[in-house]
Amino acid sequence: MKDQDDKSINIQPSLNQDNVHSFSHFAMATVYEIMISHKDSIYAEQAAQAAFEEIDRLELELSRFIENSDIARINAMSKNEEIIIGPDALECLVKCFEIKVETNGAFDISIGSNIDLWKNKSTVQKTDPALLKKVELQIDIENFRVTLLSENANLDLGGFGKGYAIDRVHELLLDWGIESGFIHGGSSSALAFGSSSKNECREISFTHPENKSVLYKAGLTNMALSGSGISKENHIINPGTMEPVQERLAAWVFAETAAASDALSTAFMIMPGNEINKYCEENKNVSAIILEKEQTNPKYIGEYFKQKDL
Repeated sequence: MKDQDDKSINIQPSLNQDNVHSFSHFAMATVYEIMISHKDSIYAEQAAQAAFEEIDRLELELSRFIENSDIARINAMSKNEEIIIGPDALECLVKCFEIKVETNGAFDISIGSNIDLWKNKSTVQKTDPALLKKVELQIDIENFRVTLLSENANLDLGGFGKGYAIDRVHELLLDWGIESGFIHGGSSSALAFGSSSKNECREISFTHPENKSVLYKAGLTNMALSGSGISKENHIINPGTMEPVQERLAAWVFAETAAASDALSTAFMIMPGNEINKYCEENKNVSAIILEKEQTNPKYIGEYFKQKDL
């Protein structure tokens, strides 16, 4: 898993169009920006405000750092205790555990305590018992009930919650009749929707985490994109080894939803190259850019790049 924000991954849209209105808001330890293409600036502002209120509501439900959030309540449970949670937390848990299976455990929201351990210690022994704790949950989807089967829980949605919030904002803006726009959180997760002829705020630049050179530029239309990197010390933990990722510098993932791209950009920092290739081959809507340590040029994987001049 990873920290909530990673500013080393530079995803910056260009904004060169009339009737495009930009709004920003701080939440979930990052800055969200919404760019709306609409002829009425006042209506666009009202839609953005409703979107930011939705992000704030989701933070209250999903942040492990907010007392009485659903995730914090799960983390405070004792073994065999059962609680009822809300639909957003339930949806996040179900989807996260699905992605955990799909990625052979590379994406795992149940290692929050290990993230904290590596953050707070300059040196951690691999045999530290705290590293061996695993979380087991039983989820009753129909009744919104969660039972803790292990001794404790320390769930962390840091690699999923931001993307999930972006997807919910996308749905809300569509309900408001917004046909074209761009949403990003902390310049590391983004989603573009609508006709690119109406809105040109879709050009994305990918920069090298260390030397800041531009690796690739892409036009983002009706898809999501997220990036992860290791420029922040010890912030992505490999669930298999319970140690920080060191071998791979960055991973960017294109997907249909921001939640999926957010989670997979974390998983692809950990998964072997052959498994990433297989995943993208089996999931045609997922493509990736992978930058290994001490490499100048990244690898481009998936359908998105097959027709590109690389």
